[in-house]
Amino acid sequence: MFDEIIDFLCKHAYNNGPSPSEDSLYLLSPIGQEVMKHLRRQISALTISCRSIIVPGFVLILLSIAFYSSPSIAAEAKSENETKDEIGKVEQTAHFAAILKEGDTPNSVAELKALQRIIQQAAKKIIPCTVGVSVGPAQGSGVIVSEDGYIMTAGHVIGKSGLDVTITFPDGTKVKGKTLGIDRSVDTGLIKITKPGKYPFLKIDKSSELQEGQWVLVTGHPGGYEKGRKPVLRMGRVLASYDDVIATDCVLVGGDSGGPLLDLDGDVIGINSRIGSRVSANMFVPSDLYTSNWERLKDGDVWGRVPGTPAPYLGVECDLKKKAPVIIRVTPGSPAERVGIKPGDIITSFNRRAVNTFDDLKMLVNQHSPNDVVSVVVARGSDELKFEVTLKRRSR
Repeated sequence: MFDEIIDFLCKHAYNNGPSPSEDSLYLLSPIGQEVMKHLRRQISALTISCRSIIVPGFVLILLSIAFYSSPSIAAEAKSENETKDEIGKVEQTAHFAAILKEGDTPNSVAELKALQRIIQQAAKKIIPCTVGVSVGPAQGSGVIVSEDGYIMTAGHVIGKSGLDVTITFPDGTKVKGKTLGIDRSVDTGLIKITKPGKYPFLKIDKSSELQEGQWVLVTGHPGGYEKGRKPVLRMGRVLASYDDVIATDCVLVGGDSGGPLLDLDGDVIGINSRIGSRVSANMFVPSDLYTSNWERLKDGDVWGRVPGTPAPYLGVECDLKKKAPVIIRVTPGSPAERVGIKPGDIITSFNRRAVNTFDDLKMLVNQHSPNDVVSVVVARGSDELKFEVTLKRRSR
C-alpha cells in the first residue's frame, strides 16, 4: 500500500498531477507530520527520491489535512473503487473513535480519508460562521454563535464596551455591530450584530469535556481579513485544558485572535486568545467562561483585571463585626469620598451586582481596574442612593 502512495507522490512531483485551487486551505498540520512518522516506519528513509528529484517537503504538504474544497490527494492514493461505505465502516471502529476523542494517529489511508471527510463536513459549517472583526484600525476574528447575531471574540480584540464594530463575512459582506461585555482577567468578549436578520451560527459546546491530546480545529483571519481569502482552517491537538485556559499546538498568527477553537463536530469549545513563544503553542479562552457569564456579557458589563496590572481602590473600611458591609471610615481623597459616600452607609450593590458582605465587596472591586467607572448603591437610613464612582490606583 505504501509503495502505491510513494509512486503516486513521485508522479505528482511533476506537472501532471492536480494542484490546489486558490480557494483551497492548506497548511502543514500535525496530522501530516504524524502520517510522515508512520511512513518513516514503513520505508527506509524520510527523503523520497524519484527520477532524481527529492520531494520530502512536497510529501508533507500533500499529506496535510486542510482541504475542504479541493480534490483529496490522499483519497487518490488508493484504488478509486473504495466506496463511502468502506470509509463508513472505518468510522465505526474502536480505533477511529480513539482517533477522534483521544488524539490517536491514523495508521492507514482509509482512516486518514475517514478523518478527512469529517473535517470537510465540519468545515462546511465552520467557515460561514467565522467573521472578521474591525474596531477602528484594529482587526481580529470572531465566531457567530446565535441566529440573531451574537459573536464570541477575545476581549482584547474589542477593547471596550459600546464601540461600533464592522463585521465582515467570508464572502465580503459587511454589517455593523456593537461591542458588549468583557472579562479582562480571562479575555472573554462579546459582540452583537445590530442589523436584524437570521445569521449562520455554531453551537457552543462544553470545554470542560476536552481531553488532553484530542484533535481540534481552529480558524480565523491571520493577518486580518483579506478579500478573496476564506478563513484559514488548521488542525492540532489539545496540549492542556484547565478551567481558565486551553493550550493547543494549532498554529496561530496575528489577526487570528477572537476566532474559534472547535471540536471535530464543528462546535465551539474556545476562542483564540494569546500566541505563545512559538506559533504552534498557543492559548485559548474556554467556552465555559462565556456560557457561565453570558448574561453579564450580553448586558455590556466590563470586569476583571489583566494579570500584573495595579489593583483598583474604592477607599472605604467596613465594620468586620457585622455581616453587612457597613462603612465605618471613608479614606480622605478617595474615589468614595469624592462622590459623597459616608460612614454609616451600607453598600448593597456594586456595578449591578448584589453585595451582602464586605468579602463580596472586596471581590467585586478586585474584578475591575483603575479608571473603571462603576455604579455603587448604598442604603442611608431609609433612603437608597446611587453613585457613579471612578476607581483609582491606590497612592503610595
